[in-house]
Amino acid sequence: MLDADAVFTLKHDCFEKSILGYIIVTIFRCYVRALKILPECGALWHDLGVNYNHQSEASSDNEAILLAEKGAQCLKKAIQLDNANYRHWNALGFLACQKGSENISFNVFPA
Repeated sequence: MLDADAVFTLKHDCFEKSILGYIIVTIFRCYVRALKILPECGALWHDLGVNYNHQSEASSDNEAILLAEKGAQCLKKAIQLDNANYRHWNALGFLACQKGSENISFNVFPA
């Protein structure tokens, strides 16, 4: 089972070099604190997953893959907590299609 401590990692040095990177890091830290208070909040898991997606867009190839996987884990947790919310499903499908993960995207958007 995914818990908050399993996904709360971030390499700060590569993101704090730009204003956008600093904002991403700051938002990430806020979500980490909020999830420690409300670990069963699907909306927070969703937003953290989207944040990981933004981090992956600004990262190198290997790191981008790892960040995208963490984003997918967070979005899956959001779906587990609130599976009726279409935004979680759409975000996971978007992430999977964007990162070229046919396995995840097929499971999210079956033909």
